[in-house]
Amino acid sequence: MTKRLATVVAVCTLLAAGADSAGQSSAKTFYIFAGVKRTDGVPNDAEAKKLESFEQANAIAVADRVACALTRSVAVSGVLGIYDKASANSLLTKVNLEPAQMEYVGSLLGLYEHMKYVLVFSAQRGGQDRLWIIKTSRSLDSVAAVVREQHLTPLSVRIEKSVIQIWIVDLGDKFGQQPKDLATQLGGTASSEDGTSEIVGDQMDRVKAEAAYQSAIQAFEQHSKLRFSSSVTSEAWQKASTRTCSVELPE
Repeated sequence: MTKRLATVVAVCTLLAAGADSAGQSSAKTFYIFAGVKRTDGVPNDAEAKKLESFEQANAIAVADRVACALTRSVAVSGVLGIYDKASANSLLTKVNLEPAQMEYVGSLLGLYEHMKYVLVFSAQRGGQDRLWIIKTSRSLDSVAAVVREQHLTPLSVRIEKSVIQIWIVDLGDKFGQQPKDLATQLGGTASSEDGTSEIVGDQMDRVKAEAAYQSAIQAFEQHSKLRFSSSVTSEAWQKASTRTCSVELPE
């Protein structure tokens, strides 16, 4: 190898490494909370059984396909959304992405599931919001009653064999230490991390939400080879029920 060729190879290697580093540095871990199907007035235990339904499996499969096309570091689990007077099937996706990719994933999920909005949290030191994860062995009914009594809804509950996880995204850290006190009351443990939250869609208007989803999807696909916009109404997505690369969130 000549001296000149060796120099060219070295420079190219450095540029490639720099590009990879830049891509990795802009990526971060996001927690994406998306609804699946809202069923008002259904008791918690009945709704929890639907976490094993085809609709829930389908939502997981769609989230899996979108996220796995962007990264192989994907965890998706079915959760139960607890509201003031109702509960609903929901979805929690943990994924390492760049912000634009996150918005693409969130918009596709919101559009596919016909949700007004998708809530996204990412850890950030000194962030104004906070994510709490509480673990308890109490029953789902007990947990739902207590969080409603303490006005901590909406939140997400992940039901495992030996433990229930309570996920609270505290916007503006307005709850203070109340989630920690909740963990003590439920005989459980609590952990938290500061960060920032983002609403993808529109909390008040479903039509505006769909327009926001479509805009974000189109903007992303103008600079990407991915074309999942054509899959939202496809039979392949509507019948999907298996994972490709994702795993369950750890207990």
